[in-house]
Amino acid sequence: MRVSEKWEGIPIHIFAHRFGNFMQFIEQRTIYHKLSVRVFLSSEIESNYKDLQILSSLGIECGVYFSDKAIQWDKLGDLMYYAAYGKVQHAGIEPFDFLIKKFEYNSPIDFSNVYFENPQQYLHISDDGKIALSAIDLHIGKFISEDLNEIDNIEQNELYKKHLNNWQNYFMNLGDCSCCPAWRICLGKFHKLEDKKTTCQPLFNDLMEAAELFYEKKSNLKQKELCQP
Repeated sequence: MRVSEKWEGIPIHIFAHRFGNFMQFIEQRTIYHKLSVRVFLSSEIESNYKDLQILSSLGIECGVYFSDKAIQWDKLGDLMYYAAYGKVQHAGIEPFDFLIKKFEYNSPIDFSNVYFENPQQYLHISDDGKIALSAIDLHIGKFISEDLNEIDNIEQNELYKKHLNNWQNYFMNLGDCSCCPAWRICLGKFHKLEDKKTTCQPLFNDLMEAAELFYEKKSNLKQKELCQP
């Protein structure tokens, strides 16, 4: 797609199925650097993982969005290692960058923020003022309220409260998600996968190790004391 310098200062998220014309992008690369743009490509297309690494290496903020149809877990793992451990300067790749920077030992992290799908941070509003919890709910017409005026007191909405407490269900059935050490950075987003032990669990456990390493380095820098003369 053609981008414009007129968009400078406007936060823009582009969700694309695949990369598109690479040479056209190269022609516009200097414009991208002036803009507040983050480019997301689908997890379904194998070549997208390489293209995201190229975007990141060129200084373009980017990320992968997860398709219901397919996720290339090996490719996603390689992309995660590049995002977390790459020595060459590169732009952030989501959701890895978000999880690494926001990691805390004693609290869970919801990387749905990256995709505007965390109701504690974002709600989705229809043209006629109805309130939905997610973009999908908005698309299918599933609303928690039909009155926009309720948004200031949304915490009292029963459907809203029920959704926020859904995480407790994972610890009622003691399934694979509830026993996974990396649950606190995934929150069961891939609970529908039948084979978690060779897909999401290894990746998110490795990602949590990277997040812990970054956290420790950040903590050590804060504790550093200079010698006083």
